[in-house]
Amino acid sequence: MTQSFTSERFSKKTLQATTEGEVDFEKELINAYFTSVKKEGEAYKEALSKDDAENARTYIHAIKSASIYIGAQRVADMASFLEYLCASNNLTEARKYTFDFFFELDEVVHLLTLYIKYLI
Repeated sequence: MTQSFTSERFSKKTLQATTEGEVDFEKELINAYFTSVKKEGEAYKEALSKDDAENARTYIHAIKSASIYIGAQRVADMASFLEYLCASNNLTEARKYTFDFFFELDEVVHLLTLYIKYLI
C-alpha cells in the first residue's frame, strides 16, 4: 500500500502543484519551510511578548503564506486567524491560541520530515 501523505494537515497534491512534481524542488521547498517557520515563529512569539501587534502580524503572515505553498492549509487557516487578531490589536486573544497554533505547526513539520525522508 502506498502512503499518500495527504491528511488534514498536509496536502501532497498542493505541494506537487507548487513544485510541478520536481522532487529536488520539493525537498528544497520543504527545507526552506522548516527554516522559515522556525525563524518567523520565534519572532512572532517575541513580538507577542513585547505587545508588538504590528510585527506579530507580519511574522504570522509569513508563516501563513509559506504554509499555503507547502500544502499545510490548517496551519495557514490558524495563522490567518492569528493575523486577524494581531491586526485588530487583540494580542490577549492571540496569546490564547498560540499554543494550539504551534502544536499544529509542529505536527506539520513532523509529517513533512517523514515525507521528505521517503521522497524518491
